[in-house]
Amino acid sequence: AAAILAPGALSAPWSDAVWQEPEQAPVLQRFVRLGETAGEGGQGVPVLLPLVEHGNWQVQASDDDFRSLVQGLLLRLFFTFNPARVRVVVYDPDLTLDTALFSELRQISRDACPSATTSVEEFEARLEVLIDELTEIDDALTSRGFDTLWGSLGGTDRLDFPIRVLVLNGSVSALSDRGQTRLTQLLRIGPERGLVMIGRSVIGLPRAVRLSLGQLAQADGLGSAEWKSDDGPSRSLVLNACAALA
Repeated sequence: AAAILAPGALSAPWSDAVWQEPEQAPVLQRFVRLGETAGEGGQGVPVLLPLVEHGNWQVQASDDDFRSLVQGLLLRLFFTFNPARVRVVVYDPDLTLDTALFSELRQISRDACPSATTSVEEFEARLEVLIDELTEIDDALTSRGFDTLWGSLGGTDRLDFPIRVLVLNGSVSALSDRGQTRLTQLLRIGPERGLVMIGRSVIGLPRAVRLSLGQLAQADGLGSAEWKSDDGPSRSLVLNACAALA
């Protein structure tokens, strides 16, 4: 089932040969791997979560586990959809996520994985840009007679607009009133227009799927099955993968 719902790099373990050469998906795949169940003889089953349509991700995790989640998700998206089809904004005041590992991809697209934002002022400026981009997407969808990006895909699932990922690694309480308003607006309108928001230490996200990572991981919609969130990709795997993509 995992190979159908999340083929190739979207569900492959880090030891898989798929990471040796990128093979971009021609259509939008809607699930991504988060971890693995405990299986007999060490043969676990991949745990998948919907990537699109189901809202924002509100994450409870240690620094290491959240870094593993973010680096793993970004690598899976870049390898599957091509860096030019992914836009990433990372708010990481303490620079604990190490997303600079993906810097080589800026040769393909300056917006694929820009430097992490550490200041409130810079983050608020990026929120304004995101609002403008989603407004343009909304205008384009409306002109075609659609309400959501996913509804416009029809039976083809061909993606006309990049997937956008907004990562919040820390409190946003220092945002100005305008910044808070803009962030709330993004969280509300983003899921229908191709934005995936992943927040740690951000309480009360609207329309959020709650995740708890670690040895005994949990996620809304996955029931009571015991599973472990994945370790992140190794530094060498990320660097080699980025070199292959670039």
